[in-house]
Amino acid sequence: MRNASPTDDPVVQLVTFFVGDMKLGVNALAVERVILPEEMVSLPQSPKYLQGILKLEGRILPVVSLRKRFGLPPSEDTAHERIIIVGFEQGRVGFLVDRVDLLAKVPFSRIESAPSQIRGIDAGYLEGVADLAGRLVLLIDLARILSREERTQIVPMPTEGP
Repeated sequence: MRNASPTDDPVVQLVTFFVGDMKLGVNALAVERVILPEEMVSLPQSPKYLQGILKLEGRILPVVSLRKRFGLPPSEDTAHERIIIVGFEQGRVGFLVDRVDLLAKVPFSRIESAPSQIRGIDAGYLEGVADLAGRLVLLIDLARILSREERTQIVPMPTEGP
């Protein structure tokens, strides 16, 4: 058996976070930044998963609650909530999560494909599962949490700031 060099197993950098009891991870390259929640404006007759909108750097940013998207009840503890900002071709979207955990480096060999039973449950956003220090982390693609049509409905056209 030969000694493996670091280049034999590429490393994926993840931003890990919690939504309810679920520990989730997203490729750090997809994340523009993580911010503290600011005052948001609710929109009447908007999709249930849309937490609201806020103004960030002169642009309107829709914020999707992953709790609501996953059908979970509201959290009683909002002190650690964060917004993970991701860019799409239509613009940026914020995803409200219960708590951002850490930035983790995971060898690609420790990431397993999502089981077929899970993929069949309308979970096209699920990319795989990783074991981080004995805890399973569901790896998701935030770009696929919303369908293209849903993103088009909630992401305003980019506008210039004041």
